[in-house]
Amino acid sequence: MTARKQVRQLLAMQARRASALLALPEKSVEMDEADFMKYVLDQAEALTGSKIGFMHFVNPDEETMELVAWSSKTQDCYYHVVSERHCPVSEASIWADAARQKLTVVINDYASAAYKKDLPAGHPTLLRLISVPVIEEGKVRMMTGVGNKPDLYSENDVETVQLLANEAWRIVRRLRAEKALCIANQVVNASPVVCFRWAASEGWPVVFVSENVRQWGYAAADLQAGIPLFADLIHPDDLSRVTDEVTSQTADGAAGYEQEYRIVTPENRLIWVVDRTNVQRDAEGKVLFYDGVLTDITDRKIQQLAIARNLTEQRELNRRLEEAHSQLLQSEKMASIGQLAAGIAHELNNPIGFVHSNLGTLDGYVRDLMEIIEAYETLACEPTVDSAQVAKITQLREERDFNYIRGDIAQLMHESKDGLGRVRRIVQDLKNFSHVSEQEWQWADLHEGLDSTLNIVWNELKYKCKVVKAYGDVPQVN
Repeated sequence: MTARKQVRQLLAMQARRASALLALPEKSVEMDEADFMKYVLDQAEALTGSKIGFMHFVNPDEETMELVAWSSKTQDCYYHVVSERHCPVSEASIWADAARQKLTVVINDYASAAYKKDLPAGHPTLLRLISVPVIEEGKVRMMTGVGNKPDLYSENDVETVQLLANEAWRIVRRLRAEKALCIANQVVNASPVVCFRWAASEGWPVVFVSENVRQWGYAAADLQAGIPLFADLIHPDDLSRVTDEVTSQTADGAAGYEQEYRIVTPENRLIWVVDRTNVQRDAEGKVLFYDGVLTDITDRKIQQLAIARNLTEQRELNRRLEEAHSQLLQSEKMASIGQLAAGIAHELNNPIGFVHSNLGTLDGYVRDLMEIIEAYETLACEPTVDSAQVAKITQLREERDFNYIRGDIAQLMHESKDGLGRVRRIVQDLKNFSHVSEQEWQWADLHEGLDSTLNIVWNELKYKCKVVKAYGDVPQVN
């Protein structure tokens, strides 16, 4: 067989499979559950070329399984095999490995398969087999199998059986859920909740309403006579929304919908209700009636509103607490900054203070020196210099203590330079500490960082502790 022919055959098979899958929802409506399952097996047989087919539901405990259906062909040829419908999973033959191991079982030579068990008397002989599990929420819910294809089973056959089984289970679950919902609605209709039918015309005239509508102050007979229309019961603030939702759901072809709104009683009391409505249509799809039930949820709504208010108040309280916490943190930060600033101011004030003091002393020294220099300049302008003039200058030098000034000036300049150097180092350390000028990552000396920090806070430390530096050989870091 050429590759092109194989592709054509594969595409044709996939088309048949897709058609079968698409037909399942419609078939499920036309048949009861047992016949529908048999139909699914018939399709699996036909698409895989098999001769037999079977389907089991697996109980939630995954220990027992129930025979749901044989295919039509299997029943016609081996009707006598249908006996006990329940079987422990652990006692079934190798085909039940699909449930035990949650894996697809494919056996193309059943006679030589290991771990197989004897089949029940009258059971059709198995030549080859596919058994697939349907797994939901980690548990095997159903097993579907086909067997005895004339030639070997392929991956496409496995895929076909798995797809049909998965879709069958999905449809069965939906149908069962719908049936359960129908029963639940019957129970609700017999309960204290208010049941209704209103016409699909302006104002939604009430066709039927249960007698217990009197709990809301209305008489069923009055409502069914159109006094008032159902729309007039709905709170004016909710009516527009309810109308829009009903119109939208109806236009979208919805079979049913749910709404929450307020009803106004004759005493102007507000009642919150949840409205669960089924839309009734004719064969052409035209809406005839709206059937449903109204449940009073006023207490729940009051609780919800109270919870919402509490949540709002709690959020506001949390916001205020966060603001207070933020303000407290800011105050602590400002206090820390204030302490740091006070320490730095003290560290700066000391050297600046004695520099200022030295400048005052130097100012006096400069005046004395200028007086001596002026005396020398006056003497230099004289054509002749006598001993009296020299003595006068000598006396001035002694009065101004020239020799002391000359020595003290050097000391004052040295101290002032040291003080200004101290100020410069503190400013530089502050700059390094704040990193205000760096825009990119740079290599840093940890020792210098420690020294700078100690220098900045030294005023806080020097009276409280002794700082011992024992730095190791730490390289620069980035």
